[in-house]
Amino acid sequence: MVNEDERGNSHTLDEFSTPVRQADSWRIFRHELVTFMDVRKMSASELANLLPTFVSAATVRQWRRTDKPTHPQLSLLPLIAQALAMSGDPDSGQVDPLYLPQRVSTLRARVLQLSEDISALHASTGVGRVVDAALNSSEWAVAVWPAVDAFTVRSEAGSQLYALHVADRLDFRRTDDLPADDSEVWAHFREPLEFSGALHTGATEPRWPAADGEKDLTSHWSVRHVGREHPSSIEISHPHLPHVAVTALTVSSWAGDVAAHLAKLLGYGLTSTRDLVRTVYGVRNLDLDGAEMDQFQRHLLERPRHKRVWSHWSTGSQAAALLLGNPASHIHHVYIQSDEWALEAEIARRQVALKKRGHQPNDEVILAMSERLWLLRESLEAKIKSGARELLVVHDGALRHKPADETARRSARFEQSFEFAARSLKVWADAGQLDLEVLNTHWSRPGDPHKDTLVRYVRNAYPETFGRD
Repeated sequence: MVNEDERGNSHTLDEFSTPVRQADSWRIFRHELVTFMDVRKMSASELANLLPTFVSAATVRQWRRTDKPTHPQLSLLPLIAQALAMSGDPDSGQVDPLYLPQRVSTLRARVLQLSEDISALHASTGVGRVVDAALNSSEWAVAVWPAVDAFTVRSEAGSQLYALHVADRLDFRRTDDLPADDSEVWAHFREPLEFSGALHTGATEPRWPAADGEKDLTSHWSVRHVGREHPSSIEISHPHLPHVAVTALTVSSWAGDVAAHLAKLLGYGLTSTRDLVRTVYGVRNLDLDGAEMDQFQRHLLERPRHKRVWSHWSTGSQAAALLLGNPASHIHHVYIQSDEWALEAEIARRQVALKKRGHQPNDEVILAMSERLWLLRESLEAKIKSGARELLVVHDGALRHKPADETARRSARFEQSFEFAARSLKVWADAGQLDLEVLNTHWSRPGDPHKDTLVRYVRNAYPETFGRD
């Protein structure tokens, strides 16, 4: 079945439905829909008149049914929220276009967290389901590799090793030696991949080896342990630091990891514009410059969530306006400046992505991309110098000379993400924007290896502010 969205683009319902096909998610939607329609005293016909023309009153009534209901396109959720003036406070009359997508995403995260508390369920359970599905199949083989990022800090007090199990890499290959198509992998392993929050990734080592010049037959996926969306774990927010946005120009900035570290340290919830795009548009590659994520960045800047850290990267046409946001909104921004080689790495990433899509970028196209990135960086530098408020700039210059070895590069990047998070926390503490009593209470709660490792790093880096580990 194919419908047209509000922009006139054709999409299949399956494309939009893939992230939230679980029955619980649609029960959440129906509950919210019925609640707000009752509060607004709005009939199915009245709601249908506020939505695109292909949505009829009969369609709306079908959404509300408890027996054999149909599902709207996920791209309609912001429009439905807008039409019903949805927000966290139904009586306020304020509109939050992201209310429904965010509610579905947040409630699913809460359900997962409660499941973890009850039955020690975590991401590796989903990986186990993937392996079981492969073992029961005669068509597929899967290799699982635990990705552990680590670095060592040497000082007069001795050496400290910081290591985290950040993800599980899943490499799929067909047993008949035909190329593994990503869409086929998703179709066959959809339930466990969805359950574990797996993301499709580019080629990463280790994988089944291929001879020089031989086509890679493997489909690469990753189940994140660090960076998974989660709700806040503290009851009150720091009064002068209600929300934080971590922004950058490039994927290689590791903005998502910096945001994940800050969320764990603060006890705040975590999300990203990339995860929101995944919720609405499904599991597929993002566009090259992150423009799809810009729409969610705009909503988050207009209505930031309390006790929330989020990450965003973009080089789209609106990036200069959106990366640093509205200085009057009191959002604390951690902007990761990109140095020369980081921009060069972004150009190389785009060339690979274009080739995968069947394009062969020539020198003229590559030069145009490079010039656009540099102009965007310059415009952001000018905005920073103009005195944007609530802005903390961390310079992505620790890797000015890119290590040749992939392991060394990841280790350096990992250390840098810790450094940026710790430095941000130090700046906010010195400015009196953190409640150190609340912070220490949160840090003393056991059971979270990610948080415990970060706390050890922060205390060793700034003992005069946070106390030595």
